[in-house]
Amino acid sequence: MNRFPVLAHVLALSLTAFGTAMPARAAPVVLTGPGAGTEILQMHAGADGKLCIVGVRAGAQAREADRGVIILFDLRANRIAWERSVEPPAGSHRVALRACHADARAVYAGAEVMPTSAAEGRRVTAHVYRFDAQGNLAASTALDTGATDSFVYAIDADAGGVSMAGAATEVAADQVRNAVYFARLDAALGGAAIGKLASGAYQGGALARLAGNTLYIAGNFAPASHAFAGEIDDYAVSKIVAGKYRFSLRPLKLRADTIAATITPANDIVLLGHAGKTTQLLGIGADGKPKENLRVASTFCWTDKISADADTVYAIRGECSNPDAPSVLTAIDRKTGAEVVVSGVIGEPVQVLALGAELVVIARKSDGALLLQRVTKGQDQDG
Repeated sequence: MNRFPVLAHVLALSLTAFGTAMPARAAPVVLTGPGAGTEILQMHAGADGKLCIVGVRAGAQAREADRGVIILFDLRANRIAWERSVEPPAGSHRVALRACHADARAVYAGAEVMPTSAAEGRRVTAHVYRFDAQGNLAASTALDTGATDSFVYAIDADAGGVSMAGAATEVAADQVRNAVYFARLDAALGGAAIGKLASGAYQGGALARLAGNTLYIAGNFAPASHAFAGEIDDYAVSKIVAGKYRFSLRPLKLRADTIAATITPANDIVLLGHAGKTTQLLGIGADGKPKENLRVASTFCWTDKISADADTVYAIRGECSNPDAPSVLTAIDRKTGAEVVVSGVIGEPVQVLALGAELVVIARKSDGALLLQRVTKGQDQDG
C-alpha cells in the first residue's frame, strides 16, 4: 500500500460574499456512468483543444483489481474523443494513472502500480504509458529507480521524448530514505535515463508541473532520512531545474494538511491555507519571490482542489460549520480575497481547471456518475 496517501481534504481560503451563476457554455457531458467508483486525479490541457483526464476506477468486487482510467476529451467538439481502461500488469492488483500529457502525436500517462503479493514488500512501481492519437496503447514501461517505492509527480513530453518526475523512497532498518527522481525516455518509451536528487522528497498528493527539465512543486516535504513511523509536517514549495534546487521555501506557517496548491500558466505557485476561521492566500512567482499575501475571515474551510489564473483562484470548498455538506465551487479574487460562489454546477464538484476564458469542472452526481461541465469565467460574479 502507498504509505504516502493523497491528502483528500486540504483546507483553504475565502471571504463570505455570494455571487450568482456563471452559466455553462456547453451542455454537460457524462464521463462515467452511475456507481462507477472512479476517482479523477488530474486534467491536463494539451494541443489542438484536447484535454487528457486520468484517474483510477475501484474494482466492483473485493478481489477485483483497481484499473487505471484515461479519457481524451475534445474541447472543440465538446465530446469524449476516446477513453480506455488500463489493466494492472501481471502480479499487480492496482494501477492508478496520476499524471498525463497530450500533444498532437500521442497521449502519455504516468502511473503507480502496486503488487498483489505481500511477499513483494511495499514495492510501488512507476510506469509510463503511451497512447496513439486513436487511443490505442502503443507502448508501456516500468521505471527502475532502484528504490522500494517509486511515485509519480508529473509528466511532460516534447518532440524528443518523455520526461517524468516523482518520489523514490527506500525503507531500511526502520528508516526511510527519500529522493526526487527525474526520468527521460525516448518517444517509444525506451532508453530510460534516471537521475535522483537525494536530499528529500515531496510526499503523495504533492501538486506539480514539469516542463522539460524544470519542476515546480508544492506539498508536504519529507527529509532525506527519517524514522519509518515518524509523522512529517513540513509544507514547502520548490523549483528544481536540471536536478538542482533554484528555490525551496516554507512560505506558510500552517499545518501541511490545511494547505492546497495550484500552479498557474505563468508558473506562479498559489497556496490556500487556513487556521480556525482565518484563511490565507499566498502567491509565489516563478522567481521564488512572494506575490500577494492575504488573510481574510471565512465561512469555508475544507478545500479539495484549486486552480487559478492571473486574477482569480477557483476552489472546491466545504463549509467550516458543516463539513458534511456537499462541496461548492468558489471564485476568489487574488488582489482582495473577495469570494463568490459559482452556482449552476450540476452535482458536487471534484475537479476544476481554469482554461482560457472558461472553467472545466468535473462534478459527481448523487448516483456516482461524473459530469464534465464548462463554465464561463467572471459572468454575473458581482455579488
